[in-house]
Amino acid sequence: MTEGLTNLSFGDLDAIGHAIPMGRPGTVDEIASVAVFLASDMASYLTGETLHVDGGTHAAGGWYRHPQTGQFRFGPG
Repeated sequence: MTEGLTNLSFGDLDAIGHAIPMGRPGTVDEIASVAVFLASDMASYLTGETLHVDGGTHAAGGWYRHPQTGQFRFGPG
């Protein structure tokens, strides 16, 4: 779990997990493995791409800030 999620309650984590298509936040190792790949020779032919390492959240609509409440919500804005 990343540092940004460590202060959340179990209820908050559960809500986040339900909003992520894979059902949970990514682990530190899962996120780091993408950075390692990008820094490796295996990514030498990869150019101009954006990798969304988010468990499918971007493909499902992503997060947006609600205009009235300012809270982040999941889904098409």
